[in-house]
Amino acid sequence: MHCQLPMAESDIERSPNGSAKAAEGSHCDKVERMRLTITATELILGSTYLRNKSTLRGLDDESGFVELSKVREEPYSIKFNIPMISEGSDDEPTSPSETTGNLYSTTSNGGNTGSESQTSKTIQIFVVESANGFDELLPRLEYGTGFQSVTSQWTQEYPDEWYMLKSFDFSFARSFGDSWKLKRDISIVRTTLQRLGDADRKWARIRRSITTRKENGSLQVFISCKTMLHASLGTRRSLKRYIDFEQKQNSPPFVSTDTLVAEIQKLEKSYSPIRGDFNWKALILLQYQHANLNAFARFLGNFTRLHVEPRSRDFDPRSSKLRGWVLREMARDSYLYRELTNISNQMTDTLESLIDVNKSLLAGNAKCTERFLILEPELRGCCKDVRGSLIWLTEEMDSNLKFLELARSIRQANDVQLLTVLAAIFLPLSLAAGVLSMQSRFKDLGVLIYDFFGVVLLLATAAILIIFGLVIWGIIQETASVVVTGTRAQLLWKLLIIFAGVTIVFNGAVILVSFLVGMFKDVALGAKILGYSFAAIIGAPIAFTILGLVVTTVIQWMETFMTFFKSRMSCTSRKRKQKDPERESGPDSQPQYIQQTTPEK
Repeated sequence: MHCQLPMAESDIERSPNGSAKAAEGSHCDKVERMRLTITATELILGSTYLRNKSTLRGLDDESGFVELSKVREEPYSIKFNIPMISEGSDDEPTSPSETTGNLYSTTSNGGNTGSESQTSKTIQIFVVESANGFDELLPRLEYGTGFQSVTSQWTQEYPDEWYMLKSFDFSFARSFGDSWKLKRDISIVRTTLQRLGDADRKWARIRRSITTRKENGSLQVFISCKTMLHASLGTRRSLKRYIDFEQKQNSPPFVSTDTLVAEIQKLEKSYSPIRGDFNWKALILLQYQHANLNAFARFLGNFTRLHVEPRSRDFDPRSSKLRGWVLREMARDSYLYRELTNISNQMTDTLESLIDVNKSLLAGNAKCTERFLILEPELRGCCKDVRGSLIWLTEEMDSNLKFLELARSIRQANDVQLLTVLAAIFLPLSLAAGVLSMQSRFKDLGVLIYDFFGVVLLLATAAILIIFGLVIWGIIQETASVVVTGTRAQLLWKLLIIFAGVTIVFNGAVILVSFLVGMFKDVALGAKILGYSFAAIIGAPIAFTILGLVVTTVIQWMETFMTFFKSRMSCTSRKRKQKDPERESGPDSQPQYIQQTTPEK
């Protein structure tokens, strides 16, 4: 069966060497791509999703993600060719031995066996991003992962399954620096939602599948891609702004798919000299795996810069504490790192196995083996780099969690020690006072029993108020740890805490002095001091607030006056220069040029 992919109006054709062809109707194709992208935006942001999420096409109920291709009217496809042998090669790679050729000879589904005859020197690669993929052109195949699924691509002429690979990429990779980077915002609520928002909303989950075909000398590779966005993106008003930004930059609607194609074409210079009839399937799979690993490594770099580094300030034990929201975010990131590690292990393990397979296929060709040995360190270096990045992320989170737990344990130990000291002081004192005050029996106390229980209830109320104040203070600290970000904001928050503490100590000292004066000297004088202290407690914050507003207004007026004064001075000097043309045209105002003359011989 010979399969040809019908190209849609939004397709992009590339020549075998990777350069873009100027096809007829390119302007119409560009307009059509923009129209389809706008249609996708309207469907995502439409009120249908807001009223009933289940009616949105492409919603995956199991994972809560939306396939972006399912909201488009037409598939987005790319077709390009790569050469079997690079231009300028002196010799064509041939099978090193007859045994190897027999080992990798293909068998058709109908039972006919025979060796493959290469008549074409190009490999056609079809890449499509659509909901149905190649279901209309190819039989419905199963999806498999791992090296066993890869081997079926070259051991069978018509493989019975797709080799599927999972990955991640930013939803709008061309503008992720402007779209997803956390910026300073005056709105505290918006900043808090950005910091505590679902991490899956920032990037897309990528599913790619590949299969190979050879029919009547035509070599074909089919790659099906799926970009899945978080379903909650449809409720964000900012999504329209991001997609509009992509359209202004003339970016394609599926950036991850174009990135994969660009990586495959970039690696063609290294793979085409060692590609032949006997190993083209295994080598094209290695090239495909290499391109996916490069794209994943680039995602990890951007992920570290845009997600890990901003959040590391929240998890830094030197400036933060182990609070409830910190623990929840660390647990969420831990599960994400585990998923990224699993994807990395699948990519690198399969890539290393493909390296060994291709090395054995090229064992009999000295020139191709030499070129492959130059490529092998690069492949293993990419694997090592990706693994090292994920190991660093995991170890850094474990280290931060360890020190945060240690700091919390020390803080709890200090709190228990403080309570122990207070109990050691007041418990014996209260017990002795209660015993020594019993000078008569309860039945002879009369109305004093009412005063006794009144004092008990008064002290209990005071204790409840203190506990309630401690709970409120804990909530304030929890909220401040989320809202107060940056070195300057944290410094201002610490100064505010110090000011509040000094104010409480000063007011408490004044109240204590008023009671001491009332008990030991004069009750009226003590009451007067107490009244003045309460007036100061209530009036001081109001006075400081008014003073701050007045100072801020005066500073703004002074800045406005200075700006106006500078503008007037500049206008006056400009008019003065215009009224004095002789000075303007004088010798001092003209630039002096030094004319270099060539000395006579």
